[in-house]
Amino acid sequence: MFNHSGYFTLWIAVIVACSTIVSANDSSATLESYRWQKRLLIGAVSEPGVAETLTAEMHKHLEALKERKCLVLIRAGEKWITNESNDLRRYPPNLSEAVLKKIKDYPLALIGLDGGVKSRYHIKEFSWEQVFSEIDSMPMRQREMNGY
Repeated sequence: MFNHSGYFTLWIAVIVACSTIVSANDSSATLESYRWQKRLLIGAVSEPGVAETLTAEMHKHLEALKERKCLVLIRAGEKWITNESNDLRRYPPNLSEAVLKKIKDYPLALIGLDGGVKSRYHIKEFSWEQVFSEIDSMPMRQREMNGY
């Protein structure tokens, strides 16, 4: 028979086991929190000057990004390029790992509201206009533009 301390020990063991399972899957869950909330332009760049160019161009398109519910999260060395907040403490700590899993061999990827990868881009082929065109052609975006 279990006494009260036996139940407590069993309960602690269950909690530890569950938290281990959650943390093992945590890298995929980091981007999952944006599903149905934001479209994502995610990536990682390391070439000299690319981060500065992306940042400067992004700032020209802040209103278009907001209108399309698009969050930019691009890792540039030890820093993040983002259009929403410089306080990146609110992002999951293992976001880099989740981003790298999604983009595969491309520096940038567009993620839809449903969490699926819609496009991947090489830096030389990338343009904000292309991203906006692809977003605007998505069925959910079409409904948004038509007021539904």
